[in-house]
Amino acid sequence: MKAECVALAIQEVLMVVIASQSRSLHNIKLTEMVTRIAASRLANGTLRQPALRQSLIVKRNASGGGGYNEPTGYLFAEKPTPPGQKRQKGDWENIWYFGMFGGLALGAVLYIYKPKEDIGSWAEKEARKRLDERGEWRYKPAASN
Repeated sequence: MKAECVALAIQEVLMVVIASQSRSLHNIKLTEMVTRIAASRLANGTLRQPALRQSLIVKRNASGGGGYNEPTGYLFAEKPTPPGQKRQKGDWENIWYFGMFGGLALGAVLYIYKPKEDIGSWAEKEARKRLDERGEWRYKPAASN
């Protein structure tokens, strides 16, 4: 009974190590994990398959069911239109195009005309202002003949 419990504990530890690749799990000593799991199995008296294995096998979807769409061979599962006919757009397509490309254009314009807020531009403005107030350093072009 004790040997079976230890075997199940080792099996569960190996599944945990394989299933999760986290660094913190590898820091725990394997023997410590085995003894902990074996002790808990002995205390509970359970010799059934570990719950971890069952949770790894069962795939659960948040929506409640599986959603596998068979491949049709067509791009986006949309059959080509017969010759001479136009493709009908979905109601959402124009909204998506205007929203996506309009947003990109607005972002580009805002990025181009954004104010300079870096420390270099602030320091240059501040230096020009202080030098102008003192009357020092002002570029004066030479008089042309």
